Formats: sequence, structure tokens, C-alpha cells
Amino acid sequence: DGVPDTGVTYQWQRDGQPIAQANGKTYTLTPDDAGHKISVQATYKDNAGHDENPTSEVTDIPAPPPNQPGSIAISGEAKVGSTLTATVSDGDDFAAGKVQYQWLRDGQPIDKANGSTYTLTSDDAGHKISVRATYKDNAGHDESPTSAVTDIPAPQPNREGVVTIKGKAEAGSTLTADITDADGFAADKVQYQWLRDGQAIGNASGSTYTLGKDDIRHKISVRATYKDNAGHDESPLSEVTATVVADTTPPVLTITAGTTDLKQGETTQLTFTFSEPVRNFAANDIVTKGAGRLGNDFTQVDDRTYTVSYTAQKSGDITVNAGALSDFSGNQNQTSSIRIAVADAGEVSIEGEPKVGAQLTAVVSDDNGVPADVQYQWYADGVAIQNATAATYTLLASDKGKVITVRATYTDNEQYSEAPVSRGTAPIQEADAHIFKNIYELRAATGLKAGDKAVIVDFDSEYDDIALEFTVQDSLPDKTAGTANRLAQPLANGKYAILQTDDYTLPVENSAANVEAMLAVAKTYLDAGDALVWNADGGTPLYTNKPAPVGTINGHNVYAITCSAFVNMVIGGWKYEDTTYNPANETSHSSYGWGVDFNDHAPGKENRPYGANRLLKWLYSKDQVALYNGDAANPNYKVGDILFFSQQNPEGRDLNDSIYFMNAYHTGIYYGKDAQGRDLILHSAGTYHGNGVVVEVMSEELKSNLSYIARPHLGNSTVTISGEAEVGNTLTATVADVDGLPDSGITYQWYADNRAISGATGNTYTLSDSDKGKVITVRAKFTDDSHYAEAPTSAGTAAVAEHTPPNQPGSIAISGEAKVGSTLTATITDSDGVAADKVQYQWLR
Repeated sequence: DGVPDTGVTYQWQRDGQPIAQANGKTYTLTPDDAGHKISVQATYKDNAGHDENPTSEVTDIPAPPPNQPGSIAISGEAKVGSTLTATVSDGDDFAAGKVQYQWLRDGQPIDKANGSTYTLTSDDAGHKISVRATYKDNAGHDESPTSAVTDIPAPQPNREGVVTIKGKAEAGSTLTADITDADGFAADKVQYQWLRDGQAIGNASGSTYTLGKDDIRHKISVRATYKDNAGHDESPLSEVTATVVADTTPPVLTITAGTTDLKQGETTQLTFTFSEPVRNFAANDIVTKGAGRLGNDFTQVDDRTYTVSYTAQKSGDITVNAGALSDFSGNQNQTSSIRIAVADAGEVSIEGEPKVGAQLTAVVSDDNGVPADVQYQWYADGVAIQNATAATYTLLASDKGKVITVRATYTDNEQYSEAPVSRGTAPIQEADAHIFKNIYELRAATGLKAGDKAVIVDFDSEYDDIALEFTVQDSLPDKTAGTANRLAQPLANGKYAILQTDDYTLPVENSAANVEAMLAVAKTYLDAGDALVWNADGGTPLYTNKPAPVGTINGHNVYAITCSAFVNMVIGGWKYEDTTYNPANETSHSSYGWGVDFNDHAPGKENRPYGANRLLKWLYSKDQVALYNGDAANPNYKVGDILFFSQQNPEGRDLNDSIYFMNAYHTGIYYGKDAQGRDLILHSAGTYHGNGVVVEVMSEELKSNLSYIARPHLGNSTVTISGEAEVGNTLTATVADVDGLPDSGITYQWYADNRAISGATGNTYTLSDSDKGKVITVRAKFTDDSHYAEAPTSAGTAAVAEHTPPNQPGSIAISGEAKVGSTLTATITDSDGVAADKVQYQWLR
């Protein structure tokens, strides 16, 4: 008949009896309903007007399970300072946030101890701790479990700390306070006070104390103040030391090195470690005796340790001498040293006159010491002489005209294997030749007579394999003899020694291209004008008499390049930019091949040319000098020839003047003729005028003094570059020289657009992004097997481009079923990558 939307009343019943206030459409069961039958009666008038009063079927409400009582347990270490934690367990579950806690000491509540954790205090020691939790579990049961008690042990009695003193009761010694405490303690929380005869010592509040002179004849103790780990305040006082006495023990120094086996020029670190602090130890207390040099980095690491770098030059002892320093009680050190061995090559030289019948003696020198069992082998023009294996050798008639050398083989006293070969003698002369070491000895001779042969074999001890031959005459040659007249040497007995020379054809001819290349190098100096080259403080190379400074660069005195230095570098291939003064070179002077060195008279480089005279001697030794008689009407020099000028009037000269071998005082490069047909010379007049390299008309005075022409050796070496000029590729430099390449010693410098590339000094160079668009060249520097200094520069590469990898061809494949109605798909594969949206397709039938 339908139920009306309103007007229905309900009565819920328990076991058929009305439940008070249960008159809604819904009813929430309560614990009172557990184990009973629930029904509901509805009263209403249906939509047909009939009064209705139906009662539902009953619903059995099951009886509730029995309560599962909760429990509480305590975890944590039962000792003062530890934290205990209460953990509740309840099978009916519970809301942890609704639990209330009360911690109990011997069953009594502890004030304000109402959390799930409790930190034990000293008040709990010796008592029983428990905890009660109060809450309603999720089954509606009120719970209030109490834990088992936890016994908190009574505290142990304080185990007092003890402080003792370690160290020697002697001035200069360091005492150390050592604490022992069974309860433990935090070492960084201890406060110390050192006492002298029971009185506090000012500023002595560390764990150590160094005894000073004020402590002598007193007793020292120390007090330590701290709280131990059991909470006890401690303040133990040590026993007193013995009466402090004056320090009588000298400081002991130990010297160590990063390595004791070095090569010449290598650097290691020296460490100086003292047994106790010392006074005023400084770098100048370290004695090297010329074996090497100390760096400028002397450093005090701590109160007992010092370091400094050391660069070895030869084997030797690094020493701190006895008495160089003292400890703080005045006790002086004993001598300490360390030996640094250097693999320094030994040398062998020949003494004796190079003429038939004379005895030559091999003299070995080695900074590392020479043993007694040296083995020798003598050579004539490079061929071993049979049975010539002693330290001496007597020259035979068969040796005439040959150059003699000797090899010495031995193990030096630092245990390095050595096999030096001597320089050659001058060509061996006849038995009746008169031998002199230099012009001065010749000019001082009194026993020579007309017709005698005089030979200079060792001018300035530099070129032993060169001989200058003179014939003695009663008078000077006719003045028209030109060169011979200028080279005549006045003797002490009034006679003259005439150098035996003849004009001859220059032994080398250079192509116009080679000459132009040399002049292009020279022009770099000409363009620089009086832009000057060297730093006075570093030593100006290649001069005989030090010129006056002609300017300053960054506060340093600088000098115009000398005439011989200019020529020397030009024929060696060194451009002006290779030699320009650089402040970075002040402490480590750069070397640019024979004759050009920023450290004048460096050890082992005594044979390089310096002034015009020495440069001429070097060229003479290489058979590259033609003598010219000064006939200006018939000059035989060509553009690019090196001209030397000599000036001498033997008449009236005494033996103390500065005239010596070849007597060259100036040199320059013949530059051709000007528009008026006048001869031009390209030279440096800087030491005279301070105006650097210039081109000038050759004066009549120079022409009258022209005595030697050298045609430099040019164009026999090349360097080429192989490899593609693309970013990422490696270029390789290949050097060639018809005179032969050295086994080692070739150096390289790579350039990008003629600017040196930093760090690019190997025979290969890998191109980087910074090289893109630039032209790459390389210069090689070396001395060839004919002892010529070479410095060829390669041709330039093409401008460096991006790297373009070779094409990896793409491919296309069809997939799909080959039947009518099926779809075929084209798939492209390309290792170089492909933009799919840029592909155009054309299907073919």
C-alpha cells in the first residue's frame, strides 16, 4: 500500500522489551546489548489509510570476548644518568596518545615523572623504579598495569683521579701531565695549572710545560681540575719533580732528503729535525760548499722541524757545523751532515805538446772522485791506437797531422759509471815545431830564429783541435801584404811571427732563398731598433768589456746587443723575440744554443763564442773562414757574408796589450750596395752608440781593416709537419739535416699564427678548439752532427678547421607482409644520425 515519507515511529527492543530512548530509524549497539536479541517495531498509517504496527525479526548480538589485560615493561640501563623507557602491550590494542604514565620510586609516585621515558637521577640510586600506565583499551576496558620494578644500583664510591709528571727535570726539557681516573674523564675538559715550589706559574696551563732557566733549582708539580664520568669533581695534585737542573744535553740534529741520488740541476727537499727546540736556526747555517744551492723557501714547520729546497750541482755534503746554533739552555749542536750524490759526468783532458816524440798524459777529473783503476784507450783521428791503453801515450811519426783523443772508463766514488772522451789535440806537428798555448806565450818567446815554425795549439784552452801555424821572420812583410801584415805578431827578441794563411774559396755556397731567410732573421733585430735585450743583474752575455747600460726595462739596466751576439744569433736562426728580456728568466737564465746564453761562463759551456774575436775562432774551427787581403778594389764578399775587422800595427806593441788571436774587434753582415753603389753593413753598434742594430754604409776605416770573411752554413736542415689540420688531430714534426741529427737534444716550439703555444714543446701537438682558424708552424732547435747550430721553422699548415669525420653511409630497409592490403614501412639506419622529419621518401614499383 506504500509507506509514507513521514509519520513513521520506531521502538527498538532488547529481548522483546522496549529500549529506553531507542526511537530512531537507526540504533547503535552498546555493551548492554551483548548476548541479547534485538528487534524493532514500526508504527505508521500506510498510503491506503490502514494503521500498521509491524515488528522485525530478532537479531542475535553475540556476547563480548573476555578482557585481555594490558602490561607495561621498562627498558634501558639501570644506572644514574641513563634513560628508562616504558613500553605498553595490550591484546585489545589501545591509543598510544591517550596513555597516562606515572613513574614510581619504591612504589611512590615521582614528582613530574609522567612521560613514557624517565632519566635516572642520583636520587634513584639504591631504589626500585617502576611505572604505571592508565588508559582505556580499544575493547572499552579500563586498564592500569604497573611494571615490574627495576633495581637501580647504589653508586660506587669515587675512585679519585691521579696526575703524574713525565719528563726529565732539566731546563729545556718538556714535562707532560698524565692523568689516570678509573671513573673516566673527558681529556679536553681538563684544566691544568703548573706550580713551581707550590706557586702557580703564569701562563702555564697546558698539559705540557717546557722547563726554562727560571725553573732551575726548583721543584715542579701540576694540578688537574675536571669532572669525571661518574660526576665527581676531581682536582688531583701531582708529586713534585726532582729539583730542576740546568740543561747539559746538546740538541741532536737529523738531516734527511727526499732523495739522495740526483742529477745535476734536479731539486729535492731537505728536512732538519732537532731533538729539542733551538735558537735562531736559519738558512745561512746550512753549508753546501758549492755542491748545490738552497732555495728561497726556508720554512720553520714547528719548534723542532725546518725545511728548504735544494738544487744539486755536484756531489757533496750538506752540513750544519758544530756550534752553529744552541738550545735554549745554551748547549751547542754537534756537526750533522748528509751526502747528496749527483750523477755528474767526469771529464778527461790531455796534457802535453802535440808534436812527434812528445808524451801526452790523460788527466781525469770528476767531482765524484776518481778511482785508481781507470782504463784508457787512445785514438788517432777517431781510430783506436793498438796497445795504447795507459794513462800516457808517446806520439809517433805516424801520428803526424792526426788529432789525438783519449777515452777514460771507470766507476767514480759515488758508484756512477763514467766513460768521458777528451777533446782532440791540435793536429800533431813535426818534432822540431815550437809549441805555444796562446799568442801571449808566442810573443814572449826569445829563442826563436828566422825560419822556425811556431804553432799555437790551445788559444784560451777552448779549441784544442785547432792549430795556427806561424813562420818566424827577421822583419815585417811588405805593407802591401795586407792581411798577413795585420796578423804579424811581434816577438820579444825583435823578430816577427807571420801567420801562414792564404786566400781560398769559401767552402759553402748558399742559395738566394737561404740568404734571404737569414736576412729575415736579422731584420727582426733591425726592426727592434734600440729595443734592448738583456738584464744587467742576470749578466749580459757575449761581451768582452761590459758596455754601459743604455736604458732600463721595469727598473732593470739593459744593454744594446753586441755585434758578435747579433751575428751569432742570426746565423743560429734565433729571432729577436726569442731573446727579448723576460723578468721570469732572472733566476733561471735561458740558453739559446751555442754562443747565446744568459749565464755568462756557465760551467761546461766555456767553449761558446762571446766577442767578435771568439766568434771568429769558432768559425775558423769549423773551416768556414776565408782570409781576405783587404784589397777594396777586388772584394770577394757576397750578400749575407759575415765580415770581421782587425786592427793591428805590430810596431811598438808591448806584451801587455789586449791584442790576441786573430785580433778581430768588430763583425757584421754584408748587406749589398745602396743606390749610390756604396757597400752596406748590417751590424749592431749598440756598444758604441747605444742605438741597437742598424744598416750603415761601410766606412773607409772598416774597409781598410777588413781581414776575414765567413760564409755561414745555411739551409741544410728542415722541419716538416704531417697530419690533418683539424681540431682533435695530432700533428707531428719531422726534422731532417744532411749533416746528421743528434741522438738527443732536439727541442721544439709550436706556434699558432706565429705566437708560441704555451707548453707545446714536444715533437707532436694535438690541435684544440683554440687553434681553430689559425695557421700552425713548428720550430726545431738542435746542433747537427757537424756541430752547426740549427733552428729550422716549418711551413705553415692550412688554417685549422673543425674535425669532419668520414661519412658513414646510411641504409634503408622495408618491413611488413608482402601481400595486397598489407602496409610496408621504410626504416633508415645511419651512424651519423638522421633528422627523421627531414627525410623525403619515394616508393618505387
